[in-house]
Amino acid sequence: MDLGHPRERALKLMIYIMGAFSRVTITTVSVPVPPSDPDDEVFLLCAIDGNADYLISEDHALTNLKSSYTKPVIGQSEELAETLGA
Repeated sequence: MDLGHPRERALKLMIYIMGAFSRVTITTVSVPVPPSDPDDEVFLLCAIDGNADYLISEDHALTNLKSSYTKPVIGQSEELAETLGA
């Protein structure tokens, strides 16, 4: 999507954003407590194998599991905003 920003500026911003992420290789084959939507299991696997502290989602299939996991802490963005200093 071209919003008219200078190419160099857009590239610099994308590099900053990409630098904030880590590549995660999923090796775990199943989660201890699966979500009601099987398509959402990959997000839990990524969080577990990536050693994430938090899994932020607005998807109820994931947020319904928050009492089943201590790490990652699962919650909605509004609910975790203060904890994360946002």
